[in-house]
Amino acid sequence: MTDDASVRRLAVAFLRRVEAVLGLGHLPVTAVDEPVFDRVPATLGERPLTSLDLITAIATIQEETGLSLLDKVDLAEADTLMRLASLAASKADQQAIERFCATWAPTRESTP
Repeated sequence: MTDDASVRRLAVAFLRRVEAVLGLGHLPVTAVDEPVFDRVPATLGERPLTSLDLITAIATIQEETGLSLLDKVDLAEADTLMRLASLAASKADQQAIERFCATWAPTRESTP
């Protein structure tokens, strides 16, 4: 999973999972390109996020994909969900990523 469409699908899956775990409601796909992790205050789809929200989102993605995302170097590189997806696609177990995408982005929703 290294092509742009696959990475975008993974970013959308991350978005949909974060929406669900944080109760944000449906956000536009364009939210995957917004800075999330390096912004104070943090927002996603113009919705404010607390530091606990960010920890919950990262922990959920980490648990469900088997990827350790709490490394400061990795998080510094991943300011958007798209960059996080690119990082995950290069490091995570591909079967876990495919299962995650099948659950959270089954329609290949990938265009803004």
